[in-house]
Amino acid sequence: MISRLKPPIRSLLLLYFVLASYAPSTWGAANPTQPKEPNLPYLGDASSAIVSPQQEYWLGRAWLRQFRRQVSTLDDPLISHYLEKLVYRLVPGSGLGNWPLELVVVDNSDLNAFAAPGGVLGINTGTLRYAETEGELASIIAHELAHISQRHFARGVEEAKSNQVPALAAMLASILLIATTGGDAGFAALASTQAVMQQQYLRFSRKNEAEADRLGLVTLMKANYDPLAMPTMFERMLRAKRYSGQNPSEFLLTHPLTESRIADTRNRAEQYANSPSLKRDTLQYQLIRNRIQTISERSPGKLIKYFKAKLAEGLSPYHDADRYGLLLAYTKAEQYQEARELLKELLNSSSDKLEYLMAQSEIELQTGNTEEAVALLKKQLELQPEYYPLEMQLAKAYRLNGDPKASAEIIESITKNRTEDPYVWFELAEARGLADDKLGVHRARAEFFQLVGNFSQAKKQLQFALQMTGQQFALSSAIEQRIVEITRIEYTSRDAMKSL
Repeated sequence: MISRLKPPIRSLLLLYFVLASYAPSTWGAANPTQPKEPNLPYLGDASSAIVSPQQEYWLGRAWLRQFRRQVSTLDDPLISHYLEKLVYRLVPGSGLGNWPLELVVVDNSDLNAFAAPGGVLGINTGTLRYAETEGELASIIAHELAHISQRHFARGVEEAKSNQVPALAAMLASILLIATTGGDAGFAALASTQAVMQQQYLRFSRKNEAEADRLGLVTLMKANYDPLAMPTMFERMLRAKRYSGQNPSEFLLTHPLTESRIADTRNRAEQYANSPSLKRDTLQYQLIRNRIQTISERSPGKLIKYFKAKLAEGLSPYHDADRYGLLLAYTKAEQYQEARELLKELLNSSSDKLEYLMAQSEIELQTGNTEEAVALLKKQLELQPEYYPLEMQLAKAYRLNGDPKASAEIIESITKNRTEDPYVWFELAEARGLADDKLGVHRARAEFFQLVGNFSQAKKQLQFALQMTGQQFALSSAIEQRIVEITRIEYTSRDAMKSL
């Protein structure tokens, strides 16, 4: 078994400032084991002379490996797939071109989203609690995509060559205090360090934020979202900050909001042609919001009361989303008769809604009707082949139905399209273990460990696999080559993180 337990969560804000404040010093130009550079777009701006797109890419991926080891991620295929689709709906209008993106969904109820160097985009599950419509969530993502497309990290490196680094180091210490103690002392220290930071750096930060707002609005329009969603979201966040009586969220610390910034964003949004065809919200977004809520809440009884109250009020424009939330709550509470009754209502209104069919398969699995779940999922996959959430659910159904080999085969096919997803490799290792494929377990574990930055364990797993190949020379050659490749990634990751 691979342990999925992670060390205590570090502050996303701390990591944000580490990446935004320190420049790569040397990148081992003469290192013969450097991995082949990714196929990145050419960005002919001045910042490319300071930090190349390739350097930024490898720094971001090295940081992501460490990040995955320090935070809890939400590994729910339906939620991940939805967010990935939303991101890539926004990408064509963002100016990113063919820049490779990597999305990480952080299992944290706080409001936060961030962009790290090299196309790493992070979203806290709590952000969906604050964003009441899909357009509002899209506005946050569009803003972060602008930080990536405009290479604000690389441009920040040039700015960091001035004498502000000591002040930034003091800020990092304050943020670390917040992350480790969570008390007022950290915020007091943060306030004092902010007071001494040079005005030039603050102007540069505001410039980046204003640019990300402006380009984010354009991205929203090009993706057919109402640009007014952005100032609406900003206003809600500012109200929450004022009236909650609590410390501001990490997003508000890294993306400071002011009345003038909100007013400027609203003025710009209103200048765009307002059309009834512009998208503001969708049923699917509300389904995903309610799904996250049912996953996060430990007490199914509270969930049942909450969704029943919402349905009784009748104020929600998406009645079916609340019924779906109640359905998931009933399933979590093992009240399967009530869940089936609600499911029947939902399927009568929309028989092809995948969220409802997935919920149906989950009820069947939890009640021991594994063959029925397998049949249901196989039939649906014939209609929608290679739909990631359905494939993962079918793999689960095969495993619970006593066929781990079939489960492993499905997950193995998924890895071809999701090579950088540690969750998929983890599940593949588990399925192969149940199928008594020991060599395959070690190979899958190696991929999982290298994606979370544990390179020594990754190479150890491949050495175990190598000892089991016997006379299979082609297989042993492939494993040996993978050891070389992971060693190269390790060297590049090490050099990238040393440069911070």
